[in-house]
Amino acid sequence: MAVPIRTLPPQDNIVYIKTHKCASETLSAIFRRYGYVRNLSFVLPVDGRNNLGWPEPLDPGMYRPSKTGTYNILCEHTILTLPHMADIMPNDTMFITGIRDPFEHMKSAFHYFNIQGVGAVNGSNPLTEYLRHLDKYDAIYKAVGNKRRSGYCVPAHLSMTQNSIAFDLGFPTGFAKGTKDQTRNATAVQEWLDMLDKRMDFVLIVEYFDMSLVMLRRTLRWNTKDILYIRRNTQSYKVAQKIDEQLLRNYKVWSHVDYLLYDQFNKTLWQKVAQQSDDFWDECRDFDSVLNKTREFCNAEKHRRNESLQFPAKPWSDSFNVTAKDCAIIKRRVMKELRRQYDQIKVPVKYRKRSGQTC
Repeated sequence: MAVPIRTLPPQDNIVYIKTHKCASETLSAIFRRYGYVRNLSFVLPVDGRNNLGWPEPLDPGMYRPSKTGTYNILCEHTILTLPHMADIMPNDTMFITGIRDPFEHMKSAFHYFNIQGVGAVNGSNPLTEYLRHLDKYDAIYKAVGNKRRSGYCVPAHLSMTQNSIAFDLGFPTGFAKGTKDQTRNATAVQEWLDMLDKRMDFVLIVEYFDMSLVMLRRTLRWNTKDILYIRRNTQSYKVAQKIDEQLLRNYKVWSHVDYLLYDQFNKTLWQKVAQQSDDFWDECRDFDSVLNKTREFCNAEKHRRNESLQFPAKPWSDSFNVTAKDCAIIKRRVMKELRRQYDQIKVPVKYRKRSGQTC
């Protein structure tokens, strides 16, 4: 007989592949907080860098030594690099990532990375103009001599709008040294998708973010308190007019690996949902209520200093409370605290050796 999931310990060993513009900072904040309050060991970038070597494959020169001799959590921007990650993480590590509808992802990247300015996109509707001439503007953006790209931590030759989710998840798009662009190799694409299907323990879908978090909580055997969040690095922007359907179809062909990835794991998510216990949707509704109450409580700073929110036990989670201290941790940039802890560890020379990556 299978062991009931509630009797198993929570999952502490996690690799979260932080895909760009896929609610990734919000998710990283959840993983950082989980490890921080439990004093777990993180794979952290060297010096003050934000990325674990991205967009290069992970190697030992890109991260700091463990404070305990082993690692529990990897959750900063990096490329999915197997088997190196398997070598440095415990055997029971779960691999997690999040993905997004590719067109919505492209729009977010277009604005966040200032592709209009860097790529010199003209016209009254820059996004439509960009979609009409994808190869032209992407080439300008990626050009070696384009100084307008500085400050965005994106090197020459790397597209942030064409199959870029797949790139973060280790698919060879031709950027990495010694690799060929395999985006038109149907066999290579399918083998990569099959590898992800076997290796990834859970893939969140941004369009169903809170529901995905409930599924993540169940996968990791965490409590509801562990997945509370405040959104990070969100942006608002307007699309001046409805995008022509033909342009959408053209983009789907141009970035087709991202679409294949999204379609596969969107289906997988709903298959997993269908396998859940009868109280799954009750938990989703409860999580929505808990989130709203927590945000209201944490935003009412003048009235909560000596107060706390109490949440009773549910079939899926132990009872817990939210205090002013919890609010501070939820809101705080825990990465700064982690860096301070790891700055006390003397970094061997091999961990400082870099190859031009500065972000």
